[in-house]
Amino acid sequence: MNWIGKSGALACLLGCLLVSQVASAMVVFRRADVLIIHGTYVVGDEARLRDALTPEVTTVILRGGPGGGSFSRGLELAQIIEKAKVTTVVHGACTGLICPMMFLAGKERQFSGETRAEASYVRLQVGNGIFPDTAGEDRGESWNTVMSWWHDHSRLGYAMLSPQHQPLLQNGNTDLESKLIFHPDARTVNGTVMHCWGKLQTVPYCEAVGDTDALQLGIITRHERYQSNLLRERADTAVPPSVAEGNIATPPGVAVSDECNRMYAEFLRIDSPRAFVISESGSCNFRSAQYIRPHAEAMEACRKRNSGSECRFYAVDTNYVFVDFSQAQAPDRPRRSDSDD
Repeated sequence: MNWIGKSGALACLLGCLLVSQVASAMVVFRRADVLIIHGTYVVGDEARLRDALTPEVTTVILRGGPGGGSFSRGLELAQIIEKAKVTTVVHGACTGLICPMMFLAGKERQFSGETRAEASYVRLQVGNGIFPDTAGEDRGESWNTVMSWWHDHSRLGYAMLSPQHQPLLQNGNTDLESKLIFHPDARTVNGTVMHCWGKLQTVPYCEAVGDTDALQLGIITRHERYQSNLLRERADTAVPPSVAEGNIATPPGVAVSDECNRMYAEFLRIDSPRAFVISESGSCNFRSAQYIRPHAEAMEACRKRNSGSECRFYAVDTNYVFVDFSQAQAPDRPRRSDSDD
């Protein structure tokens, strides 16, 4: 996913026009009739999007980015897209307030076909009461405004948009709830539409919302997923072979912290492809099927956090692969990209 931030290489490779690349701001690339948007949404993005969204543009691709954001900023960005009558596409995670609003503003809406169906999704935040005071924005704004917007731009009924596990949000002291929505072809332990709450709003900790899907709910307007070489991802990283004497059900134990052993129990509940990585210093992290390249991203996160310590895979998908740091590790097995399937 990092390629979109490398403006020089990407512009050379794709022949894209870099419309705007401001530090910590929304990044917009254009090629022919397609806009690709990535990054954090900040003040001034409204003008950048308005300038980039010329009449020639027919498709806006949202490549995810940090969640959260201001409802008022999301509303202005969504109105610009809605006025343009373009197709919007989600590639990766579309979370918070702003990205889902921009997506649902599209006249036609699709999920990306250049990721696994489980790696591109929309998360709609739901709540009652008043927005928490976040950096001074949206003070006094009602969550009912957000719920009405979700309702008006989809076929989600108000009953589905109501919090299920909390009576009222009190200035951020209570966790948000959300609706997590995948393409109908996605394969997860809880289906393709689910309600999430609490600290761990990941697939195994959400509850399935049955007898419906993204198309029936009006989140997408086409079952067909969007295909484009502009979104083609590199193959996931190579991984070590399975270790015959190991058992994936066995946690790392004394080699890592108590927190890591708790995290490993969470890891065993998530869908494959997945990866759990530990460092020689005893820290750990994991990535799930909701990441585009979960093996690579788990290893990259470990190395970034532990620059002076070696990182190794402990478990990958359904295989135990760990070899003690005191021993040499067998050569990694290359992975195929999604486009090879």
